[in-house]
Amino acid sequence: MRLVRTLAVAATLAAAACSTRAPASPTTLGPRAPVAITKAEKIDRAALRARLGERRAEMFQRFLAYRETKQYPLPPGPGRQHIWIDARGYLCAAATMISADWGRDATIAAVDGQLDLRLADVRTGAIADWMLTSGLTQHELVAIQVPGFEYTPEPEATTPEVAIMYPLYVEVERQIQSQWEANLDLAVDQLMAKPALARAFLASKLPTAPRAG
Repeated sequence: MRLVRTLAVAATLAAAACSTRAPASPTTLGPRAPVAITKAEKIDRAALRARLGERRAEMFQRFLAYRETKQYPLPPGPGRQHIWIDARGYLCAAATMISADWGRDATIAAVDGQLDLRLADVRTGAIADWMLTSGLTQHELVAIQVPGFEYTPEPEATTPEVAIMYPLYVEVERQIQSQWEANLDLAVDQLMAKPALARAFLASKLPTAPRAG
């Protein structure tokens, strides 16, 4: 009888101890919610190629329109030199094409006084981004930005810049047309290598001119 009472008391104490134990935290119950992992949206290459193809055609027409103005910049001295804008206010072919997007003043300011800027040397920045979204390859744009002719103070029948530069632009036109599809594919590949820029371009957001100062 004493043994039975002892066991009963022990059971009562054990039950009381269990009733006073703090309840388990809800955060420890059940499986943990999976962590959401966001992945960048895949770029639709076909859509990018189509959009860039339209842009390429537009740039090509800008180049032809510039060529037909026959108003090309003169370098400040003898020899063949790149000149973004000359003393008469004539922009080079590349600068003229860019100015249709950024405006004349912003395009001039974009080179920050480096009037002999060569697109072949540009690797980063707003002008580099513009080239990537032009639909033309950098090589093609370098060909369009042909350096100025050798300066002749007293031209004869025709201005020397037209006599020398116009035939060069005709040859550039031929080269661009002859490699149209292959270079469009190359331009797409180069733009896809910069996903953020490619997505912005697909959303009709073109690179903007750098801020002055």
